[in-house]
Amino acid sequence: MTEHIHTNKAYRTTGMIEVLNEPAREHPDLITKFYATAHDKIREIEAGLNIAADKQLTIQFMDKGWGAGNPRDVLQGKEGVAFDNHRYLKWAPIEQSKASYLSTSCADTFGQDDNKPIIVGEWSLAVDSAVEWNADWDPTKEENKAFYTQWWSAQVQAYEKDLGWTFWSWKTQLGGDWRWSYSAAVDAGVIPKDPNAAAGLAKC
Repeated sequence: MTEHIHTNKAYRTTGMIEVLNEPAREHPDLITKFYATAHDKIREIEAGLNIAADKQLTIQFMDKGWGAGNPRDVLQGKEGVAFDNHRYLKWAPIEQSKASYLSTSCADTFGQDDNKPIIVGEWSLAVDSAVEWNADWDPTKEENKAFYTQWWSAQVQAYEKDLGWTFWSWKTQLGGDWRWSYSAAVDAGVIPKDPNAAAGLAKC
């Protein structure tokens, strides 16, 4: 993949490569062998291609918060690395109320133990399965849209404290449930077409 990115013009805008998405937890060799080897192999290939330092790929790893170890244990002193964090309050141990979701996102922090710079590579507007279709959370009810807009904004503000974010996903096959689909949420008027509008909508 590294060679392909550097030699194929179709990938000329690719600047980052993630080693492994959501690795299995409790894997003893993940950090010490797989992560360390992957990093060195990517740089070895770039050296063989005579890629200048400022053109090298940023190498991304899941951050310590994922629970599969701290990549910094083998990355100390290495340049051009970044970290990935996935923020789904759907599975977080918090109170199932709109106020709780908003306050949690407004105060959100990440990047512990020097796992920075960081990108929140996955997040959505999905809520806990036990309540997701209750009247107070139902996305098809017009009166709930204002909450989802504010919560989207609160998450954007939090995740832009560092390198930024990627919503999961752009497009889905979930019918009218736009909580997992950025494009559908924009079409529904929940997410504004201009993401810069988040600053005035979060009310954190």
